[in-house]
Amino acid sequence: MAPLFPERITIYAKSHLAEQINERLVWPIKILTGGITVVQSCKLKAPLTNAEKEECRWYLENFVAVAPYSTTRAQKAVKVLKSYAEALQQDLNLLRLLQTQVVLSQTNEERW
Repeated sequence: MAPLFPERITIYAKSHLAEQINERLVWPIKILTGGITVVQSCKLKAPLTNAEKEECRWYLENFVAVAPYSTTRAQKAVKVLKSYAEALQQDLNLLRLLQTQVVLSQTNEERW
């Protein structure tokens, strides 16, 4: 029986083709699982605006050393950092993509 999800997901982003759309960078990407291309052309939107990136930078570089009493601002930055991975996952829709790959893989195995 094949594993439920592939061991490796590779995402190639063509950073030299990035474009700015509504304060966010957008890159064309290609997604592979197990060395097989499953998404040929897709757009990945940066999950953070420039202002959010600046807040995260402040939190990671200055909060503890320079401004440890700015807890309200720090809480906002923590919230943004926590939402980063979720925003990427939603934009790429990886769960749907992987579930589709599992179904295709099981269908191919049943044929043999």
